[in-house]
Amino acid sequence: RRPTTASHDDGRRNTVSVAQDDDQRRPPTEAACIGCTPMIRRPIILVAYAEAVLGPGLTGCSSSSSVSVAPTTATTAAAGGTTAGGTTAASEGDISVTTFPEQSRDHVKTSVVYPQGPPIGGEHSAIWQNCGFYSTPVADENAVHSMEHGAVWITYSPDLPVDQQAELKAMAAGHTHVLISPYPGLTSPVVASAWRTQKPFAAFDAAGIQAFIKAYEEGPQTPEPGAPCDGALGSPES
Repeated sequence: RRPTTASHDDGRRNTVSVAQDDDQRRPPTEAACIGCTPMIRRPIILVAYAEAVLGPGLTGCSSSSSVSVAPTTATTAAAGGTTAGGTTAASEGDISVTTFPEQSRDHVKTSVVYPQGPPIGGEHSAIWQNCGFYSTPVADENAVHSMEHGAVWITYSPDLPVDQQAELKAMAAGHTHVLISPYPGLTSPVVASAWRTQKPFAAFDAAGIQAFIKAYEEGPQTPEPGAPCDGALGSPES
């Protein structure tokens, strides 16, 4: 057993301050699988339970309480990112985003094969990624946990021009729940993601990215409002 390095109160139980062994955890739920390869588990009708403990290193969020949606098909072929299982919908202002069904919130110790790239939710590490700007990639599993806490995850192509990377870095300043990092393999310059929500940008659009941040940073899609996005993993550059 390793000691806890951070904790938070998700509003549904008292703050947990110690990690518990894995054999004390209840079995994980089966995650909703939308647009998956055969490696991913199939959707289920309903799984409901409360999990009181996490994996090693940090205490934090509860598991998802239910998965009750049927698979849907993306209605757009957005440039960049993989929007398997999403449905296009209008958001605030002129932001057009792809939204996704309910996602598992289970903690796992292994890597996860996500049906979207970058992912928009699902099983994830018990340790979240500290929000801020990074010039090197971060792990999907940690970033997904950050989004569960209300983070907007801005991913950019590693070959994005340096001046545009500098603009993104400046966007992170003054925000508590904005995570920005390069993401190898993107076919769009930038993809903005939040829990169950995603917007690929076919061209660098500073105003559009800022509008997405305004709409979704700790927005109504957040499973755990008020949860932190610091005190865990990573040393952001801004």
